[in-house]
Amino acid sequence: EKVPADRDWPAIQEGLQIADHFFTVIFTADVVLRIICLKCSFWKSLMNWIDTTVVVLTLATVFLDMSSLPIDPIFLRLLRLGKLARAFRMIILSGRLESFGLLLKCVVASVTMLGYATLVLMFVQCVCGMIISTLVSRYLEDPAMDAEGRRHVFQYWGTFTRTFLTMFEVLFANWAPSCRALVDNVSEWFTLIFVAYRCIVGFALLNVVNSVFVSQTLKIADSDEEYLIKVRQKHQAQYRKKLDTLFKAADVTNDGFLELDEFMRLLEDEKMHLWLSQLQLEYHDLMELFQMIDSGDGRIDWKEFMDGAGRLKGQAKSMDVFRLETKVDAVMRSLKDSKQIWKRNTSLGSS
Repeated sequence: EKVPADRDWPAIQEGLQIADHFFTVIFTADVVLRIICLKCSFWKSLMNWIDTTVVVLTLATVFLDMSSLPIDPIFLRLLRLGKLARAFRMIILSGRLESFGLLLKCVVASVTMLGYATLVLMFVQCVCGMIISTLVSRYLEDPAMDAEGRRHVFQYWGTFTRTFLTMFEVLFANWAPSCRALVDNVSEWFTLIFVAYRCIVGFALLNVVNSVFVSQTLKIADSDEEYLIKVRQKHQAQYRKKLDTLFKAADVTNDGFLELDEFMRLLEDEKMHLWLSQLQLEYHDLMELFQMIDSGDGRIDWKEFMDGAGRLKGQAKSMDVFRLETKVDAVMRSLKDSKQIWKRNTSLGSS
């Protein structure tokens, strides 16, 4: 009898097999070409070793009889999941998904922190579990107690492994059944123990661990120069696109130039004021920009507008103020020297 998948998609198995053979040919050709081109340097990368292993295992499962090998064929098929590593690698190298690449980098960089956090949680779980198991042991060993209640408590707290698993259930999963087993059968004082445990470990400790992971992620994001450059380029492209839209909206004559009357009409529109504020521009700054860029003919072109408006974005930086002070000092020194020269020439002419 056919399974439901075979009845709904009768050709699904054949289609998947053809797709698998197709990608096997593509992956094999890719590895062979890279070996020919890179030669010995090909084997210096760990990812290349993974690619080669995946291709060899794939070819072995296709052309060889795997039933005669001492290794379970299912295990070899699981190893072929290494193709996912190739997919992740292509996504990172393509540069299309910067956030996904940053996520993978953060995950890799957090492995060490994850190990320490796991050790801390396991230590706390073991200590708390041994305390509860010790308090419950007398109840479990007392034959006078109800056998069904003892069996119920034993399912959660009877051995070390059961207690260890129960503690993780209390912390991360449904903690009510294991708690109720002790409160209903042993003592209601366990209510205080579980409430304190959930508040201290389940809330405080886990939030500290989460905050450390978030801090690590932000630190990696701030130190990833490649990611920051791509994000900055993306924001600059979006900003220039908005400026281009603003220029085209103001250029009612569609001649590629902004004349003074068009510019003034743009600044008189209240909606344009809101739009300029979103672009981190002020209308009086644009008016001064027009006067500075205008060469005297009363109009500015697209490139002049884009370059000038891009410089006005945001607040003045310390470098901008320092550059202005330097130029002012240079002008003052030049005026002072000119004044001295003028006085000298005046004194010589009078004498």
